[in-house]
Amino acid sequence: MVYADANGTIGFIAPARIPVRKNGQGWLPMPGWTGDADWTGFVPFAGLPQGSGPANGHFVSANNKIVPESYRYFLTRDWDMPNRAERIEEVLAATPRQSPAASLAMQADTVSLAVRELLPRFTAANPQHEVMKKLAAWDGTMAAGRDEPLIMTAWWREFARELYADELGAAFGPNWGARAVFVHNVLSGQSHWCDNVRTPRHESCDYLLIDSLETALEELRGRYGNDWKWGTAHVARHRHRPFSREPWLASIFDITVPSAGDAYTVNAGAMDFNAGEPYANRHAASLRHISDLAEPQTSVFIHSGGQSGNPLSALYRNFSVMWARGEYVPMITERSRLEADGAQRLVLTPRP
Repeated sequence: MVYADANGTIGFIAPARIPVRKNGQGWLPMPGWTGDADWTGFVPFAGLPQGSGPANGHFVSANNKIVPESYRYFLTRDWDMPNRAERIEEVLAATPRQSPAASLAMQADTVSLAVRELLPRFTAANPQHEVMKKLAAWDGTMAAGRDEPLIMTAWWREFARELYADELGAAFGPNWGARAVFVHNVLSGQSHWCDNVRTPRHESCDYLLIDSLETALEELRGRYGNDWKWGTAHVARHRHRPFSREPWLASIFDITVPSAGDAYTVNAGAMDFNAGEPYANRHAASLRHISDLAEPQTSVFIHSGGQSGNPLSALYRNFSVMWARGEYVPMITERSRLEADGAQRLVLTPRP
């Protein structure tokens, strides 16, 4: 939890009862009948991850690891990759004095540091290739209106398949993902993964990169024809439970909007490479909120759907396009303006 007050105090704390174990980490099953993995107590309050008033004037929270390697207790293995946190640090360094406008730009940021890191390694495989030249001139911004993000992501997807589908066999499908750190490590020295263990020849990483690019381009032509805009493929699809299962009901209840970003951008949009829509935005920030505690009445927010749960209402999906564009609405709106915009008021009167 992060917090701030009107006096300028900022801080964070992970307020949980975290068990301390004799052995193991609780990440995998342990023999419960021996007592070797029993809990011996809880992390003391003073030992919980926490801080306030940092010297640099900010905290960063993007599902990243929040404790140093020297931290004595085990919390989890499930930290997110540091790319989003690192990008936030970059943006804060460029605009150290924050404002609501600066926060808005940061929440809408779609620069993928993971893509920026891998791009030179991908395009070096055949720098004269027309597509590789195009990608080499791109800055890694996962904008909905550009085609480079889709080309790069499709290429990355096919390269990942060629990297480890041969080793994993039947287990590959459920484990097919971008795995930025793994791909980076392979291209930085662990090139033995590039060899296909199912063939007698020895495949190099450059061979796999060139081959997977052609496969990716062919796949994109089959899926999208000539429309390779990232937003066309990276749609944020709000599926209704359970009406998404019936196509004619899904057309009424589902909310779909083109979106930007990827799993490694501040404005996140994670994908599932093994799904029927492998580039669709499946996990993003459904709510965004910006407050200036010196002027809380100026707070703004947005969420990814609408203000009504009634699919026949004009307010059912009225925020979705604004959300995808990185726009906001005032949290406090004058009543006269609400009525002018067609808002309705529900009055609940208690029975006498």
